[in-house]
Amino acid sequence: MNATELIDAVRVFSEAAVGVPEAELEREDWEWRSYDGLRFAYLLTYQQLRTFAVQTAVARQEQGRPLTEAQRILAQYTTAYRDLHGALVGVSNEDIEKPPAEGEWPLRQVLWHMMHVQSAFVALCEYAVERVRMGGDLPIEMGRDEIEARRGEVKDEGDLDDILGRYDRLHDRVTMSFAGLADNELAAPSLWWEGWDVEVRFRLHRLDAHIREHLIQVDKTLVGIARPPTESQRLLRQVYNALGGAEGAALGATDVLASERTSLAEEIRARAEDVRAYAGPAAG
Repeated sequence: MNATELIDAVRVFSEAAVGVPEAELEREDWEWRSYDGLRFAYLLTYQQLRTFAVQTAVARQEQGRPLTEAQRILAQYTTAYRDLHGALVGVSNEDIEKPPAEGEWPLRQVLWHMMHVQSAFVALCEYAVERVRMGGDLPIEMGRDEIEARRGEVKDEGDLDDILGRYDRLHDRVTMSFAGLADNELAAPSLWWEGWDVEVRFRLHRLDAHIREHLIQVDKTLVGIARPPTESQRLLRQVYNALGGAEGAALGATDVLASERTSLAEEIRARAEDVRAYAGPAAG
C-alpha cells in the first residue's frame, strides 16, 4: 500500500463523518480503549496521522534518508494543499457557484485561479531545471505560448469533484517533478512578470504561500454564502492537515514504514464504517 492509499482512506473517513450532527458528537457509545465519545473518532485519526509523520521522520533519519531541502519545501506545500481539501469538506456543487457578495468571486473562480497560477509556477520551474541540466543553453525567459503549452490540464468546468481531481493531478505533478531536486537546481533562475531572475526555490515556496493566501478567501467566501463549517467539518479539517504532514514526511521515501502505513490506512477505513452509522444527511 502506498501513500495514495492513506489519502484515499482519509477521504473515505471524511465522506462518512462529514454529516455527523453536533449533538451526535456527544454520544458516548463509541469507544476506543479508555476514550469514549464520537468526537474522539476524529481526534484519534488526527493523532495517529501526526504520530505516523513523526515515526516516518525518525525512521528516515535512522536510515540516513532525511528530507532534502526540496522535500521540506514540498512538505509545507503539501500540508497547505491538504488544508485546502479540509476547508472544502462538505461544500456542495451549488455552494461553489454562489458569490459571497456582488462583484466577488465564487469558489469556482477562486479554485480556477489557484490552479491557473500554480500551473504557471510548475511550468516555469520545470523549464528552469531543464535549462540547468542542459548546461544553460536555453534562453532564461520562457515565451507566453510555451508557458500556456506547459500548464497542463487547467479548465474551469465540471463539478467540485472534477475540479479537485484536476487539482490532485497538478499536485502529483509537483511532487513527482521536484521532490528529487538537488540544491543547485533549487537555485536555477527563471524570469516571468517580476522583471528579475527568480530562483526555483522561491517559486516552490510560492506554491505554499499562494494556497494560504487564497485559503483565507475560501474561508471568507463560505461565511459570506452562509455556509460556515460545522464542528464535524472543523474536525475533519484538522484530520486533513495531519494527513498533509504524514504525506510530506514520506516525500521521496514512500517505502519507509510501508507496512505501518498499510495498517493505519486500514484502521482509518474501518473507523469510517463505525462513524457512518451516526451521520445524518451529508453537509451540502
